[in-house]
Amino acid sequence: MKEKTLNSRGALLLPLGLFSVLLAFIFLGALGILRRERHLIELQLRLDQCVAKTAFHLKKTLDSLDPLNTSIRNIRLAIKLDREPATRIGLEAVLLSFVVAQELILAQWEAKRVLWMTARGCDFKWDSPNPLPKILFERKPPDSVGPQELTWPIGVPKKLHIELGHSPKHAAATVEGGRNGFSNRETEWAPPKGALQRLRAGFF
Repeated sequence: MKEKTLNSRGALLLPLGLFSVLLAFIFLGALGILRRERHLIELQLRLDQCVAKTAFHLKKTLDSLDPLNTSIRNIRLAIKLDREPATRIGLEAVLLSFVVAQELILAQWEAKRVLWMTARGCDFKWDSPNPLPKILFERKPPDSVGPQELTWPIGVPKKLHIELGHSPKHAAATVEGGRNGFSNRETEWAPPKGALQRLRAGFF
């Protein structure tokens, strides 16, 4: 009788042990899934923050060019109407200072584009960035009044795309002009274009 009891206990312990091992595997698997999901959420948040910060930087850069354009138009009009040589020299100096200020802003964005590719986004974490868009404002050659304002080329899209990826996640946003030309700019999230677009885009 005692031997039968021991055998029945042994027969019961075996499936319990197997069940415990199975539960342990399920627990470890669930824990691994939760860790991966947490990693993916943190990755997406980091990409989103980087893209949002860069889109705001681009919007701020473009917005800073508009008041200078207005100032250039006003100074050019004043130069046209002014008949005093001494005053005209002063106005021309002011006009040149506004033009130089715009060129510095454009140069700073070009430096940002280089840093973006060098840092692989925002923080050297081996992300895969699309090249930042070029600011395509152009300036016509000086006329009899002096340097002219910046203009956006006719027919060139005014929606500028920013994208950053780190497999399997991506983040993208656009900076887009409003109804009145390339002013009243808006930033918004956008669908990613992916790795193929990065290969096609090139850098320059």
